Amino acid sequence: MRDILPTTIDIGSVSNARELVFTQGNNDRRYILQPKGASDDYLARFPNHDVKRTTEHYIDDIDGAWFACYNVDCFDPPFAIIRARSFEQAYEVFCDEFSDWLKVDETSAADYPEDERNYNGSGVHIDTDNVQIHELTLLSVHI
Repeated sequence: MRDILPTTIDIGSVSNARELVFTQGNNDRRYILQPKGASDDYLARFPNHDVKRTTEHYIDDIDGAWFACYNVDCFDPPFAIIRARSFEQAYEVFCDEFSDWLKVDETSAADYPEDERNYNGSGVHIDTDNVQIHELTLLSVHI
């Protein structure tokens, strides 16, 4: 049986969005949230911008702020767009919902002193030293 990929994203009062475009501050970077399986034509539409694209998101709070959350453990880390009421809530959601990106495997657990370990809400041992979160501004929604 083949998994059916969602073709749209719902964000509160807006249903069936095909793309959300964000920025951080006054820079030229654009963060694009698209459903899995979306086309890669976004690069042509933003030729003068540094573009970061993701399909990962958690949008349960329809009145919250937008955040880009990622674990800076490689050159180009994956990121998720999270909508939450505060930076702290975005951090907690990221640690809980995207714990696979932060999870410490059993062979590496010994490298972490017991009193310095971090655990998410489900009790999973995670490494949060490199988590970064930036508030975003929603620029456009394409339906």
